Amino acid sequence: MGKVTVKLEGVEDLIKKVKKLPEKTQKKVAKVVVDYALKIQNSAKERAPVRTGNLRRSITAVFDYDYLGAWITAYAPYADFVEFGTRKMKAQPYLYPAYFEYEKEYLNTLRKTILEVLSDDS
Repeated sequence: MGKVTVKLEGVEDLIKKVKKLPEKTQKKVAKVVVDYALKIQNSAKERAPVRTGNLRRSITAVFDYDYLGAWITAYAPYADFVEFGTRKMKAQPYLYPAYFEYEKEYLNTLRKTILEVLSDDS
């Protein structure tokens, strides 16, 4: 226990298709993934309740450029208890709301970026 993770990625099939495209396209897609992972990380840090600041400091984004994905994770040992609550403690969600704040915008930007690159190459 003690770790909460949101996996930020495009659709599996889309990633496979993008990996077949030129490196220029892959770099633009990776930039979108990185940009939104950082936005979500920052939003989660702002939303996380603070007693000592340890939970906020433990929220990090990890990028996988081979997979074109990112994971935003809170490593504090009690991160999942804060996010989801316990029988004795009310949930204080911070990570999932941060993800949902940007989910539609991220997917739209990702789609738009891919379409722009593909139309530029035509």
